[in-house]
Amino acid sequence: MNLAGLPADALTSLRNRIDDPARKLYEAGRVARDPKPLRELLDRYFVSRSAEPALLLLGELAFERGEFAAAERYWRALLPPATDSAL
Repeated sequence: MNLAGLPADALTSLRNRIDDPARKLYEAGRVARDPKPLRELLDRYFVSRSAEPALLLLGELAFERGEFAAAERYWRALLPPATDSAL
């Protein structure tokens, strides 16, 4: 099932249930600058409102470690899907 493709009201309802634990994981990763809780957030709550800032921060942390390909993968996940017409 594609959770991100849920109708808007169903997605809002889901987010309301998962945003609190997702936010806690994001804050833990942000404060400690630790990618582990951020990756856990994405694994468990990828449709949460905290997923986007988690991807941004994961990209930043990877970039700081010199892991440029990993940083690019995190940041590209924030882009809309490419279409043939976009090429």
